[in-house]
Formats: sequence, C-alpha cells, structure tokens
Amino acid sequence: MAEVMIKILELINEEYTLDDISLVTGLSYRQIYNYLTILSNKGFEFERKYYSTGDILYRLRKELVTSNNAINLYTGSDEKVFRTLLISDLHLGNKLQRVDYINLIFEYCIRENIHIILCGGDFIDGYLGRDKLYSDGEEQIKQALSDYPVIRNILTFTVLGDHDYSVLNSTGQNFMRVINNYRHDIIPVGYGQGSINLKNDKVYLCHNLSRYKINLPAIGGKSIVFSGHSHKMQTFMRDDNYLQLSIPLLCDLYDDNRLPGAVKAELTFNNGVIIKGVFEQLAIINNDIFEVGKISVDLGAGKKQNQQVQLEDKPKRKILI
Repeated sequence: MAEVMIKILELINEEYTLDDISLVTGLSYRQIYNYLTILSNKGFEFERKYYSTGDILYRLRKELVTSNNAINLYTGSDEKVFRTLLISDLHLGNKLQRVDYINLIFEYCIRENIHIILCGGDFIDGYLGRDKLYSDGEEQIKQALSDYPVIRNILTFTVLGDHDYSVLNSTGQNFMRVINNYRHDIIPVGYGQGSINLKNDKVYLCHNLSRYKINLPAIGGKSIVFSGHSHKMQTFMRDDNYLQLSIPLLCDLYDDNRLPGAVKAELTFNNGVIIKGVFEQLAIINNDIFEVGKISVDLGAGKKQNQQVQLEDKPKRKILI
C-alpha cells in the first residue's frame, strides 16, 4: 500500500478531521477523496461525521453495523442560530447552465462565513428536456463533479431530483453512488426526498419525482421542507407549523421573469428545537448578488422534540492554526 494512504489511515485512527489531514499531508480535498476511494476499493469502510463548521471527521469501520439512512449534521452546544444557503436546479450539462453563478454563491458563502449549502435537486440536467451541452449522462456527471467548487470547510447537502434520477432510469448509472465515492463535500440525502437531523429537530429536502410515478412518503407534523423543481421562491404554511419553502433556480433555464439566485436562511433554536426561520431571497443580476426580500416565520408553537439525544458536538482540533 502506498505510503500516503498508510498515513491517511493513521490520521483517521487518531481522529484527525478532513481539514487537519489536508494540512498535515499537504493534499487537497480532492486528492484525499480519491485516496479514500482507492482505500474503499481495497475493502476499507469509512463512516463520516459532518459538522456545521463544514468539517468532516472520518471513522474507520471495524465492526458490522445495521444500515442507517439518517443524515446527521452536528452543531456546537453554544450554536443557537444555524445559518445556511439554499440553492436548487443547477441543471449542469444543459447549455443554460451557469457555473459562474455557482462560483458567485460560493464567494458569497465565504464572505458571509456560511459553511453549509442545502440543494433542492436537479444537480445535473440528465436525459430530460433539450439544449444539452453534454448529451451523455456519464459526461454530465463527470463534468458536474469537476465544475462544482471544492472550497475548504463548505459542505453541500443535496436531494436528487427528476433530472438526476433520469440517468439512473435510463442507463442504470447511480449519480448518488458516484457522489459518495468522489465528492465527500457533497452529501446526497436521497432521490426525491431526504432529511437532515439538526440538534433535536430536522429539515427536509424534497424534489418532485411524479413524472416517474414515484410516490414519496408524506411529510406531516411540525416540519420544515425546502424543495426544488418550481424554479422560483415561494413559501406557504399549513397545519399550524408546517413550512414549505420553494427555492429559486441557479441557472438560466427559465421562460418568464423568474430571477436566478438562492435563499439565505437562519434557523433559531430553543432547547434544540427550531422556533424561528428568517429567509432572505438573493437574486443574481448582472453577475452580482442582490438581496431582494426577506420573510420571518415563527415555527415554535406546538413543536416537539423528535430525537432523544441532541446532535451537538465539536471536532477535536489536532492542529493549531
């Protein structure tokens, strides 16, 4: 086994974070992902622990475990407000894709000290629609993972939409599997629907798969749902504190006056439960980002904790920076 991979395994066993492994070895995040993929092909299994600081802690799995599809995002015990950026419908692989918009979003996250991006799906254009920049799904996947920025301490959690699913449905190639292998900073939560556990609460990411006659489980109760597919920002409340927010698109694939952009979200916690959300629409105009509207929603009345243990933790820093 190559010396560099032996060193990576040693650092993982000593509970070094991704950021620290990069600093010790001098390897980029992309290089580390590639070495971990080689190690996975050799039979090593790794668990990943994601932090709201944008860091990842790996654990070498040395025992059999039952499958668990829950995605946990760990926060600090003193973190009362969770800040994130919502994006959706990138449609990478279409002629109307805008990689420059995506780069603007990452620059905004760096400037605003935001470490977590939540994506509402249609990461690639797949086999649906027209005006393909790359007609082949495999080429779209390859180019998307190359074009999507890798920035230190920024993680993207994404649901996969109907355009993403079209590749699996047409060729059998699972985009979710490719992401898991090669881009650990992009975390897929599932096709059509998935959730992220935050402290004693959770948020859902959704994207409509009805064209494939896939019926997703109903989301009820006191829930917060961020969804793609509609290509525009809109919000509605139902059943007291069920909030659904549709995310604007992040490309030029539209046929009316919808503005491409994103949504900056701030979720406030009380006893580990989300009690308030502030959502600010960001529009991209002439290659610049403008704040065009803000709403504040009370989410606290009647909400109950849905987990026994709060997901609060901080990675142990092995290196003083």
